[in-house]
Amino acid sequence: MLATAVVGTALLASACGSSSSKATGGSSGAATLKNVNVIASQASVPGLPLWVAKEQGFFEKHGIKPNFITGVTSGSAILSAVVSGSADVVTQTTSAAATAFQAGSRLTMVAPNTRGVAYNLVVSSKLSNVPVATSGPNGWQATIKALKGTVISASGAGSAFDQILTAMFTEAGLSKNDYTNLSIAHGGPEIAAMKTGQADVDMVDFGNTGSVLQQAGGRVVMTLTLQGPSAVTNMAWSGFFATADYVAKHPEIVSEFQGVVDDTRKFMQDPKNKDAIHAVAIGAAQIPADTPGLDDAIAKTAGLMQTTFKTSDVQQTLDFLQQYGGIKPSPIVKPSDIIAAKLLT
Repeated sequence: MLATAVVGTALLASACGSSSSKATGGSSGAATLKNVNVIASQASVPGLPLWVAKEQGFFEKHGIKPNFITGVTSGSAILSAVVSGSADVVTQTTSAAATAFQAGSRLTMVAPNTRGVAYNLVVSSKLSNVPVATSGPNGWQATIKALKGTVISASGAGSAFDQILTAMFTEAGLSKNDYTNLSIAHGGPEIAAMKTGQADVDMVDFGNTGSVLQQAGGRVVMTLTLQGPSAVTNMAWSGFFATADYVAKHPEIVSEFQGVVDDTRKFMQDPKNKDAIHAVAIGAAQIPADTPGLDDAIAKTAGLMQTTFKTSDVQQTLDFLQQYGGIKPSPIVKPSDIIAAKLLT
């Protein structure tokens, strides 16, 4: 997986120049990490926190001068960029970091992002027999059982989403052979797949859910932060990662990036900042202003942001990944192998 997207990495390297260096400066008078190359996605609610942090001056406050790299969207290209040094900090899942660790590439989380998987399961209008998942430890199983034999747009076999689906189908008494995971890019392609009938079900992030419902029809039958096995609802899902070598050279990046994320989390979780966040979303982050349910999606996503992770939640996530084929039994991956100690409680 890490060997893919070599062309994208080469382009990044030529565009970004050398990796970060340290100099004196910053609004607080503290030493500043200059030109920290951060991959930041646009037109994406999950990618919005980085843009809020930049527009609100939280990077400078904590001694970081970021250089945002846009247009890199595939998981393999993002991983390849950080491993090669073309990017210094990227947003990734704990699953991807654990897989990279077992492949010999050491990544270290320098700040958490979200706890819980900010995605919904949307079924097409033709699947009228699929019940909406209910609260409770097993309230989701009837929904999954009704999806037997369907084609689900969830980034394809072997993806982090595939592991989640495998777990839910297995724990509901089915198997991974009872669904087909279609590899379709998020956004317009997943909407088209639903409209044309190429996909029966869409695993879609909160930000795109409204657009899927408006343009392709259907309904939400499960919210993964609320329903599913506890390992899914409590999953230490994602964070901001740098290579272990980068962190060794710049150990201050952990405290500084954690500070950026903490200020951003507090800002985005405060309802009084709704209008300011919306302005960043449709401005710097280039999320279409007519995105259905945009402010609600932003609020839901912001509610999942974390400043630290519980070690027990990370361990549960790693155990889950091993149980359902996300990572191998050996070499063993411990929370401290992929997350800076300061971030674990």
